[in-house]
Parts: sequence; C-alpha cells; structure tokens
Amino acid sequence: MKAVIVGAGIIGCALTRELARHGLDVEVIDRGAPGAGTTAHGEGNVLVSDKGPGPELALAQLSRTLWPSTIDEIDEQCGTQMGRLIEFEPKGGIVVATTDAGAQSLTDFAARQRLAGVDATALSHAEAHEAEPHLTRDLASAFLYPEDAQVQPVGAAHALLFSAKGFGARVRVGTEVLAPVVAHGRIVGIDTITGRIDADVVINCAVPWAADVSNRLGAPIAVKPRRGAS
Repeated sequence: MKAVIVGAGIIGCALTRELARHGLDVEVIDRGAPGAGTTAHGEGNVLVSDKGPGPELALAQLSRTLWPSTIDEIDEQCGTQMGRLIEFEPKGGIVVATTDAGAQSLTDFAARQRLAGVDATALSHAEAHEAEPHLTRDLASAFLYPEDAQVQPVGAAHALLFSAKGFGARVRVGTEVLAPVVAHGRIVGIDTITGRIDADVVINCAVPWAADVSNRLGAPIAVKPRRGAS
C-alpha cells in the first residue's frame, strides 16, 4: 500500500515515520521545505500544565510519554546526532496566581488535573522563589508541573523525517497539490506541479492550509488558521 502525505511539518514527518516503520510505501510532499511552515513558528511546548482533564490533556500526556522513547529509537537507528536535533528538555514548569481568587481557581484546577494523573505540586512562597528568583513577590499561590517539557520543532521534524527515510520513505519538496486523481469514485492519487503521484491513501497534514488542500481534493473541511496556533 502506498500513502502520500501532504505537508512535511512535524505532524506530517511524524506520520511519515510511523507509516514507513510499519512497512507502508510512503511519500511526503511539501510546497516548501520540511519544517519550514507552521512548525518553524511553533514553540515546541509539550505541556500538561495548561490543560484540564479531557482529550487534549490525554494527548499531551501521551506525547510526553512518547518523545523520550521515540528519541531512544532514533538514536538506535540513526545515531545520537539525530536524536540530539530534537532537543528534548524535560524542564518542568511553574504556574502562579497573584490574587486570592486566582489562587483558588489554580488550586481547584490542579486538583482536577491530579485526578487525571498529572503531577501538580503546590509550592510555598520560599520554594517558588528559590526555583524562580525573579518571580513577583506578590504571589498568592504556585504549582510545580515537573512533566512539562519542550522540543525544538524544526529539529524534531527533521529528525523524524531522517528516521522515516531510513525506513524507505521519500520526500518531494517544492510540490504543490493541484487536483485529485479519481477512479471508480475514490481518490487514487494527486496531480501536483511536479507531476502525478499515485497512491492508495492521501493524507492531508497541511495544518493551516488543510482547508485549501481539502478543497482542491474535492473533500472540503472547515479548518481555519488561528494566530498563535502551532
């Protein structure tokens, strides 16, 4: 089975690697360069501190679990120079409140998170200022989230893509989708500015441009860019 992935950002690169390592014939295309779009503008935060119980928190917890093991796999496959590109930093985070009302909200929020498996630890004023000496002295409460982490998004995308290529995946840059190739009522490939690409599966990973790509493929989806999203 052949899959074509449209968009070589961090999501497209991760999916390319996952499919290739499970034996699919995978080609990822991008109208620019890998990791040069939204991925290059992201902070790379892997945060649990800002998410209440629910699907988004569950995904963040899964991501926090997967990054270390993925780096180990890439190190073993490609060498540590590739794993180091990801710059995984499990640095933790501190969330603070400066009013009594904010402190109560933060305490209640942390309690709900702990029920969902998040490590959220209340800090005394002294502990908070020892950890972050430049914090305001007007502090009502502080919570430590040791599971918060960060990666370098572009480096991570390239490390994932390098690993994917080791599993046989191919990359085509400077390639924009023009239209679908349809047979018997289903998409069997795409026409691009660099030629036709046949595929059993076409996956749209174009993030803010996903709506434009989906419109061109005849299967519109309501995705809109949002300032600050990554």
